[in-house]
Parts: sequence; C-alpha cells; structure tokens
Amino acid sequence: MTKDMDSFDPFVNPMTKELERFDPFIVADIERQQTDRGNRASFDIENPFDALVKFMKMELGSLPCLSSECSIYRVPERLRQIKEKFYTPQLVSIGPFHYGREGLKAMEEHKMRYLKPFIERTGESLEFFIGLVKEKEARLRGCYPETIPFSREEFVKIILMDAAFLAEFLLRSDEEKQKGENNRNAPPRSYSTPKKGENDQDVTTCSYSSEPQDGNDPIFNKDTGCMA
Repeated sequence: MTKDMDSFDPFVNPMTKELERFDPFIVADIERQQTDRGNRASFDIENPFDALVKFMKMELGSLPCLSSECSIYRVPERLRQIKEKFYTPQLVSIGPFHYGREGLKAMEEHKMRYLKPFIERTGESLEFFIGLVKEKEARLRGCYPETIPFSREEFVKIILMDAAFLAEFLLRSDEEKQKGENNRNAPPRSYSTPKKGENDQDVTTCSYSSEPQDGNDPIFNKDTGCMA
C-alpha cells in the first residue's frame, strides 16, 4: 500500500498512463493539446482585449470603401422619424433615392415635357445627351455611398430627365424674371418658402411661386418642392 502511494502522481491522468501502455503517440498528442489549451488560456488572461481587437479589425475590414467623391447621402433614419414630411419630397424628387414613389409619379410626365424644349434650346440631339450622361455614369454613381439598384438605362434616364428639368426650369424662371423687369405691368414673381402649416413642410422645402398671365404652365402654378 505504501509503495502504491509513493508512486501515485496526482498530476498524471490514469487514463493517460493506461493509453501509454498501448500507443505512446496518442499520449504525446493529448499532452500537446493540453499544453496548447493552457497556453491559450494564459494568453487570454494576460491580454483580455485581444479578442476584441481581432473582432473590430474584422469589422473594419468589412466596411465598404467610400468614394472620395461621395456627396449625396440619405437623411439618417433617426432624423427622418422626427418629422417624416420634413425629409420626404411631396411633389417632385431629384435623383434616384425617391424615384418611382407613388405620390411623385405625376411629376415624371412634367419632367418629360421639360426635356423636349431643353433639347431644342441647346440644338443638340437626345442621343448626344444620353451619351453624355452614359460617359459619366460611373462617376455619378460614385456620388452615392450606397449601391443604386437601377439598371444602366434606368439610371441614365433618371439623371438626364432630372438635369434637364432643373436646367429648363431655371432658364424659364430667369426668362420670366427678365420679362418682368422689362414690363412693369407684369405680375410680381418671387422665390419663397411656404409658411408653416401651408404644406406642413416649413422651410425644409423650397418652392417657386408665381402666377403667369396665361396660366397654362402647371409647374409655375404650384409650390415645387426641391428636396430630393
């Protein structure tokens, strides 16, 4: 009994000793695994933030690369929730973010109506402007930090129609202003923001208000929101 007690080692697994009788290689592999686990445990205790560093590096590595030309962003959802109408176009939108929204489709026809006289004004062809936008497509998409889901054809159409609409709208506004300066009897025209409560948009939506004598131009008879 004394002999057995003298040979007893509390740090030696009896199963290990039994396995050693049959295959010493198995025992060596088990001991190596135990040593590795002990080293990892010691490493974690000494550097408890190593796992955090590794995780955060993975997160940083998975972030999408933003173009240095990114300049058009969505309003953060938290701000949008404060007052939805402040940040959502009610009549017309510019750009792809809100394109296709049900309440904005009526203005797409007006944009098309403005495209034709704009092209005629420039003396260029529709093919010319489509090619011009097509050449800049990659750069234009790079202005947005997110992937625009529209096809190349749809994206080019959206940009062309919106650009022509804005240009023609401003040109007509300037022409009407010049006519007014040359005709004292012309009705006053002004750029303004709707008073609070008029369209529940306050100063976050800009508008152009006027009443032409002929009254045939629906664009100039409405408050045109220009927040995209």
